[in-house]
Amino acid sequence: MHGKGNERRTRAPIVAEAAADTGERLVIETVARHWCVDSGRLYGPARSTSVAQARMVAMYFLNVSLERSCTRIARLFGRHRTTVAHACGKVEDMRDEPRFEDEIERIEAELVRAGSARGHRHGRC
Repeated sequence: MHGKGNERRTRAPIVAEAAADTGERLVIETVARHWCVDSGRLYGPARSTSVAQARMVAMYFLNVSLERSCTRIARLFGRHRTTVAHACGKVEDMRDEPRFEDEIERIEAELVRAGSARGHRHGRC
């Protein structure tokens, strides 16, 4: 017998490519390419390090560069908004690592060139 507290609920992503707007798709595809993962895997349940890290970075850029709310981002990925807030905070912390910061800056520069980012700001979920 399963109690309510023991059930793991998964949310279906609203994504399918049609649900994400052009800017959102560009961010997700750019991050996936930099992390060498298929962008479709970011929406799924995969938790491998590369997929999970790429997903967190995509969430971060959607929040800080496109100013999407944590609720919107959570719906895109089929996650809870607190997961998005945690991911954004984790990426901010990881930016202290020089290699990670370099990668974030490369992605940010590419997004700015594409006109899909406004530069670095702190997230606001």
